Formats: sequence, C-alpha cells, structure tokens
Amino acid sequence: MSTSTDIQETAETADAPSESVLKLEPILSQKWALGYANVAITAYFALFFMYLSYQPLFHTDLWGHVAYGDWMIQHRALPTEDPFVGYAQGVPVIASAWLGQVILAGAQRIGGPEWISHLYTIVVWLSYVLLVAVFYWKSRQLGTAMLGMGLAFFLVWSRHATVRPEMFGTFSFVLLLGVFAWLDRKRDDAELTGVPETTTWGSEILLAALTFSTFVFWANTHGSFMVGIAMLACQAAGRLIEVAWKTRDVVQVLSDRRLHRWIFLTELAVVASLINPYGMDQILNALEFSKNPNLPDVMEWKKLEFTMPEGVQMCLSWLLMLVLFRFSKQPVRPAEILMMAVLIYTTIANVRMIGWYGFVFAYAMLPHLAEMARRGMSWIHNRPGLISDEWWLRLQKRSHIITLFCILVGWYGFALSHLATPLLGGERRKPDRLYSAETPLGATAFLRRHPPQGQIYNPQWWGDWLAWQGPPGLKVFMTTNAVHLAPNRYWKDYMGLSSGGTGWQQQINKYNIETFIIHKPDQTTMDVEVRNLKDWKIVYEDSLAVIVTRDDALLKSLRAATAAKAKANESKKTEKSATK
Repeated sequence: MSTSTDIQETAETADAPSESVLKLEPILSQKWALGYANVAITAYFALFFMYLSYQPLFHTDLWGHVAYGDWMIQHRALPTEDPFVGYAQGVPVIASAWLGQVILAGAQRIGGPEWISHLYTIVVWLSYVLLVAVFYWKSRQLGTAMLGMGLAFFLVWSRHATVRPEMFGTFSFVLLLGVFAWLDRKRDDAELTGVPETTTWGSEILLAALTFSTFVFWANTHGSFMVGIAMLACQAAGRLIEVAWKTRDVVQVLSDRRLHRWIFLTELAVVASLINPYGMDQILNALEFSKNPNLPDVMEWKKLEFTMPEGVQMCLSWLLMLVLFRFSKQPVRPAEILMMAVLIYTTIANVRMIGWYGFVFAYAMLPHLAEMARRGMSWIHNRPGLISDEWWLRLQKRSHIITLFCILVGWYGFALSHLATPLLGGERRKPDRLYSAETPLGATAFLRRHPPQGQIYNPQWWGDWLAWQGPPGLKVFMTTNAVHLAPNRYWKDYMGLSSGGTGWQQQINKYNIETFIIHKPDQTTMDVEVRNLKDWKIVYEDSLAVIVTRDDALLKSLRAATAAKAKANESKKTEKSATK
C-alpha cells in the first residue's frame, strides 16, 4: 500500500529531467528559411502573374498568327503565299515565326482563346523570373537584380503586353543574357581573385548546348533571332577591343581564349539558326525584312521620335547612364557599349526595337547599380542614427514561418489569376473581358449573320481578326501579317482609301469594293466620307464600328458587270489558246 511519502517521491521523480525523454527539434535546413525581402519579391511576382493573366487579347496581328498556325496544322505544310489576302497571292511567304504560330494555334485548339492568354501569362512571367535570376547571377545582389528587372520592364513597357510569337523571342533573349552573365561572372571572379580563369569540358559543353538549343528554338519561333546573333558578335568585338587596348600585342589578341569562345558561340548561333525549314533564306529574310517599303507606314515600324513615349523612355535611360558612368567606379566594358550602340541605332530606325534595347540597357547598367548600392549601404551603416541595430536585425531575420507565408502569397497570386479557372473552377471570362476593347465583336457577329459576298474594305489592324473570326471565305482587303507581302502599289491604294483623301472614291470601283467596315474612333475622316456615298446604306453601327454596303439594285448591276467582264476575259484566253 502506497504512502503519502511514496506518492510525493514519485511526483518529484516524474518532474525531474531525464536523459531518456526525447525532445522535438526542427530538422528543416536553415537554407529554406526566408526573410522579409523574399516576402516582397514573392508578392511582386504574385501580383505580376495576376496582372498578366488579366491582360486582354489584342485585336491586331495576334489573330493573323493564330490563323497562320491553324492553316499549317490543317494542311500539315508551310504556306507558300498568304492564304487570306487575295491581292497578296503570288508573293512568296517565309513564315519565319512558323513554330510560334503553330504553338499559338495549338493553344487555341486545346482551350480556345482563353488558353492563348494562359500561354502568354506563363511565357512572359517565366521570362521575367528568369531575368531576375540572370541579373542576380551577374550582380550578386537580389535587390539590384530586382531594380534591374524594374528598369528593363519600364523601358519595354510598350512591348510587354504584345501577345504574339515575339514573346518566345523575348524568352530566348533572356536565356542568351544568362549565357552572358555566366561568362561575365567567371571573368569577374578571375579578375577579383587574380587566379586565371579555369574551365572544364563539362561546363563548355553545357554552355555550347544552351546556346545551340536557344537559337534553334528562337529561329523557328520569331524572326528576332538576328538580334541575338548581333549581340554575340558585339561580345566578340568587345573582347577583341579590350584585349587589344590592354596588351597592344597582336599575338595576345589572337591567342585570347575568351575571344575564341565568343567567336565560337557566334558561329554556333549562326549554324543553329540555319536549322529551320527555309535554311539560309530565313536569315536573309530577317536581314531584309525591315527594308520593305510598306513598313514605315505601320506605327511600330516608324522611326523613333523623341515626343513618343518610347522616345521619352530612351532619353531617361541615357540620363541614367550618364549619372551612373559619372559616379560608378566599375569599368565600362566595350562589349556592353557596342551592344547598346547597335540597339540604340536600330531603335531610332524602328521604334519596336526598344523591346530588346531595354533588356540590354538594364544588363549593362547592373554592375554600376550594384556598386552604387554597396556604397549607399556603406554610407547608411556609417551613420548609426539613421537605422538602429534592432531594425537591422529585424530586417535580416529569416525563419520557416516567413517561408510558409511566401508560399501562401504565391498560392494566392495563382488562385486569383485566370489560370486557376481550369483547375479550381469558376466562370470563364466573357468576351468583353477576354478581348481588347478595340475588338469589333458586334460587327463580326453581324457579318457572320449576313456574310458579304464580294470584296470588303477593312482597316489593316482589324484584318487579321476578321480573317480569323469572320464568316468563311470573307475577302479581307488587308491584314497586318500581309503588309510586307502586298505589292507597294496595292498598299498605297489601301493607304489612299484609308485616308479618305482626294481621289479615294476611284479606288472603290477599281477593287470592286461592296462593303466598308470602318473603325470609327481611328478613322474619323473615313467615317464621314462613307456616310455621304451615294447609293450606299448603313447596315450596322455601334460605338466602335460602322458597316456600309452598296444599294441592292446597284450591287446586282455591279456584280453582273463584273461577271460579264470575267466571261469576256475567259473568252479571249480561249481564243488565244485556240489560235496557238
């Protein structure tokens, strides 16, 4: 029988520490513990993912690319001429973005236009995530990498929402910047430590494989692959200038291993770019494309004017460059100057090139931004009154709780995006939210109910959409994808019609136009002129578009005259062949 003394001893024994008692200890590695800076970065990319998923599908050449890709899937062949614009027939086509077009059409076939939006969101988001990783690898500062990414995004603002095969070119360009960062870091480490740069066969093979595969993909998805080849050539030329300036010795220049590597990678990129259905013609087409006489009339192919938003962005970038070069102690690399010079020249010639300039400018400024950031942090540390030690410790705190919070923020970014709809359920976007506000949804629905029989006039920027979503067999006048294929005289006639200037009515009978589709906000002169046409009537109108057709009686006589003319031409051909 237990006594009170025994019970007391037992209780004391139970309360006493024992070596046999197991203690729970966390086994997660501390490397998975994140800090407050990671929360900010995660929140940024979560919001950016949502922002991209809510971007509407633009109304211009996206649909021309989708239509081309769908045509290729249907016919299992590459087009030899434009399948949609009759007056461009006979002009040979080089579908330089054929693979990108097929990918877009494949997404459309899988899940409709919504999946094109999903594809765009994933590709662009991954491009910017990879860009931060590349910038971090080069600068070794996460804050500077994010600042560089923000700088690039600011400069390419006019291009980032472009849903077209160009997004595959952007992704490939970021991969190429990763190659640059890899080699630049090896060079910087060698210069910092004074130890000669060492290489292994494995790393060299991996580097070559990455470059080769990037350019094979790039050359088949978008014609901008020539920008990548030009940047590699700038790296080789920059290295040659750097070695020649330092050594003044031809032998050392010619025997420099880094120069040999850049030349080899440039040659490898050219060889990889030849792996396409057109071979060398693909490269020649990319070089000659911008010389097409029709392109200067298209907004994104115009010369840069400094009153444009892109011109303001360019001037601000030059101002920042001068400030950084003035106060930074980092060396200015010849290769980076050459890359920026090439892209500044091409951007002034064609404003759309700012999309590539923005990435290269941010990449070139990274070492200077990192050096200025280090000096700024040193200045703050030397003034203890600005930020207390307690605040520094809080900012540098890392824990697994913060890691879990980052995962939660990332999940919310996905769950609130439109990409979550196929997985989590929910209503799909309505057409007025899925498509841009300038898409002629109402006019297209009317045309499908009342298909025009003859030639129509349409704005070039609506032509791709109408060829894709309009009634089967619609004879569109012009599309964005056919601008470079149309004979120059035909393009000038289109421009004359679109301006509504002197003599534009003569073009109506020349091309047997039976229906006008007018974009009211952007074609105000044309809108007034077509309303005043005699024997024409308005058959549809909304806030965006107006459709005007010939009077029925006049239309019948016009078609009869056209048929008689065609019959007469056929008779003449028959007589000539019989005479022969």
